[in-house]
Amino acid sequence: MNFTNRLSLVRCVIPAGQQLATIYELNGVTSSYVDTGGGQEPCRIYMPTAWDTADIEILTSPDGVVFQSETQSSEAILCKVQQGKNTPLLPAHSYGIRYFKVKSSATQSADRIIYISLRPI
Repeated sequence: MNFTNRLSLVRCVIPAGQQLATIYELNGVTSSYVDTGGGQEPCRIYMPTAWDTADIEILTSPDGVVFQSETQSSEAILCKVQQGKNTPLLPAHSYGIRYFKVKSSATQSADRIIYISLRPI
C-alpha cells in the first residue's frame, strides 16, 4: 500500500447513526491519530486478517496535542486483539473521548488498515 497521508480519517454512514474511522497503521509506525468530531466515541475495533500479533492501546487527549495512556488501577488499558476479529471496547474505557490514537504494541511487517466503529455520545 502506498499512502500519501500518514494519518487519515475516512467516515461513512453505517446503521444506528454510527460512523467508521479508518486508521492507517503503517509499517514502522505504532500510532495513528483520530479526531472523533466531538459527538462520537470509539466502541468497536475491527482488525485486519494480516495483523501481526500485537495488542492495541488507546491513547487519549482533551486537546489533540498531548496524548496519554488510558489507565485502570495504574495499568495501561490494552485491547487484546486478534487477526481478523472484531473487539468491542468497554464503554467505561471509551466514554467522553475527544481525540485518540491507536497504538500497536509492536510494529507491523507491512502496512495495515484498522477500522474503528464510532457511536454518537
